[in-house]
Amino acid sequence: MKFTKSIAVMAAISVGIMFAVTANVDANAKVKHTVQNGDTISGLSQQYHVSQKKIQKANKGKDINTIYVGEVFVFDGKGHVKIDKNSAKAPVNTNSSNANTQTTASAANTSSVAAPQATTQSAAPVQQAPAPVAAAAPTSPAPAASAPVASNGTMDGIAQAESGNNYNARNGQYIGKYQLSASYLNGDYSPAHQEEVAQQYAVSRYGSVQAAAAYHAAHGSW
Repeated sequence: MKFTKSIAVMAAISVGIMFAVTANVDANAKVKHTVQNGDTISGLSQQYHVSQKKIQKANKGKDINTIYVGEVFVFDGKGHVKIDKNSAKAPVNTNSSNANTQTTASAANTSSVAAPQATTQSAAPVQQAPAPVAAAAPTSPAPAASAPVASNGTMDGIAQAESGNNYNARNGQYIGKYQLSASYLNGDYSPAHQEEVAQQYAVSRYGSVQAAAAYHAAHGSW
């Protein structure tokens, strides 16, 4: 019975030694890790029991906070790490402590193509047609001056030439049968007053009715 127990103990010790040797070999074996999308410095530190500072130090000549897809880290099992110089260099992350903020390889390798800017062409100036010139209204020829009516040396000849013997005729400021100025008639346009003022005007200006009639016959006005 004691012999059997001794054999069992010996077997257990042998198995333990074998596992210890195997673990020691595994612990000291070099491991190459190729960086994949989603890998972070902090994740590699925990997986291979190497400090983040050593992993960052291995990024000598690079951004110490960035690892790259395809980059190969060599872990020697003794707490040391280095980078295979033939590793690819597609950036994976820019923050060693937050995997959620890592830049994916597809985003890192995608080149932004600037959209071509639309060329703005200046519109050709539109030539405006000249404003139409208003056609001049046709002008009626001025009526020919009527030939003076012979006054026959009387006021009737003057009246016939000036208004056609019409006491109500008006031409601007000239009123009545003899086309006297309104200032002479002083607001009284009655036939009797027109006759009286016409006689006074003829005598006062021309000296007599006959002289006034003669002047009118020669000039067409008085």
